[in-house]
Parts: sequence; structure tokens; C-alpha cells
Amino acid sequence: EPDISSERITQVLYNTPVLLLENPAAEETFVHVELLDGRTGFLPIDALTTDRQSVEANLYNMKIIVTDVSKRIMTHAMNGNLLIEVKRGTLLYVTYRGPDIFKVQLTDDREGWLSSDGVIALPSGAVPPLTDADQFASSARAYRQAKWLHAGRTNEGIDMYGVIQQTAYINGLDLPVDEDEFCQSGDTVHDGIEAGRIVPEKMTVGDVIFYERLVNRTPEGDVETDPNRRRLGIWLGEGKLLTESIHTFSIVEVDGDWPERDWAAVRVAGFFPPAE
Repeated sequence: EPDISSERITQVLYNTPVLLLENPAAEETFVHVELLDGRTGFLPIDALTTDRQSVEANLYNMKIIVTDVSKRIMTHAMNGNLLIEVKRGTLLYVTYRGPDIFKVQLTDDREGWLSSDGVIALPSGAVPPLTDADQFASSARAYRQAKWLHAGRTNEGIDMYGVIQQTAYINGLDLPVDEDEFCQSGDTVHDGIEAGRIVPEKMTVGDVIFYERLVNRTPEGDVETDPNRRRLGIWLGEGKLLTESIHTFSIVEVDGDWPERDWAAVRVAGFFPPAE
């Protein structure tokens, strides 16, 4: 809904193109848009620009995708002032490449400079290459202690679904955008759960664990869950899990059995080919 208090669908990163679905009236402060993945929603008008030069891929030979959780863009190559801080997953087109530095096209006919660390440089029409489960888990770990925010997508506020989506993107993993579809995706680890608890020795680094709120656990070990209340985790290895804490409202690294006091594991899935 066109209201700041309505439910958040997702967070749109800087320089993301959107399709305007209708022209807002002069007094309106929100605009109806469609995202590249087909989802629709409302954005504040003052968050948008009509300048499209920074997203016209055919104008450029190279692009970068930010892999650090945040990256500073400066006015000059050396000793410049901060123009903007962009977040993991931001896509920018390159106008000049120098030793260990890029000049990129920004919105509103501006350009800025950033160092070459913490980004992937690709031909303008390419997608990030597929990495591996270890790199995926390591990238996800960078969100430890980030503030929890429903449908957030940056280190300033994010949920575990966002952690997985943003981390998958920079590691070349194409995941369903729809959360229900995502919960059925990947290769199920069939022996990864016993009585609603994960089996650590069956876990592989990078596995995603799907939890549902525990309603009842019988003495025999059968579990009843609420499928409308979900939680996600990423297995980091060495008995550790990345998940979200409703007590500290943050992304946390915990022992693998920690969230299962109130939550039951219902599925474990792998998304990368087994290591050779």
C-alpha cells in the first residue's frame, strides 16, 4: 500500500531500475512500480529519478557488483569526499578502470570512484560466476550482528531471507524470489533431521535449514509445527549456524542446536554441487 506503515515487501538497492506502473498525482508521495523480478509495490517518489543513464547496459562494456556488505563511492580517485555508500548486491556500470580503482556511472549524471576490492568486475551482460558452498557461507557470515529488519536487504537492516538472497546473488546462485517457492527449492538432505532437530554430522557447509515454530513435541519425538511462522539458518560448519534472534533483533552466529528449543527443523537443503 502507498503508506510508510504498510507491510514491507522488499528493499530496493541504489541504482535498481523499476517500471513505473502509473503516473502519480501531484499531491501523492508514493508511486506504484514493478521490479525486475515481477513483484509490484509502492516506493516513495523522492527515492526515484527519471535519469536512466546509469542503468543502460548497452552504453557500457563493464559493470561491477558490490560484494562487501557496504562500499564507499568518492568524488575523486584520491582524497575525495564521500558521495554515497552502496550496499552488497548493488550493480554499477564502469566508465573507467585503472589500477585497483574504478570510475562508475551514478544517477543524475554523476560519476564516482571506488577501490577494486570488495567488488566483482564483469562484462556488462554477464552474471556473477557460481562459487561454492564454502564461499557462500563465508559471505553470509559477514552479516553477523546486523540489525534484524523484516524484508530488509542491507547490513543496516536485514532478515535471514535477505541474507540468503543477497549472498546467493554475489555467489552466482539463482534462487526463487518467492519465499514459498524458495522453501521447496534446493536438494533435500533427507537424513539431515531427526525428531525436528538437525543432525550435525549430516550437515554440509552452506546448507540451508528451514525451521517452523514448534507447537508440540511428543515423548516419541514427533513434532507439530506452525507452517506460517518460519525461520531460516545457514550451516557454517564446526557446529555453528547463522540465523536471526528475536531476542536481540539481530543476525547471530550460534551453536547449531540453539534455535531448536522453540523451533523445529522441517527441512535441510543444499544448493551447491558436492565438493570434489
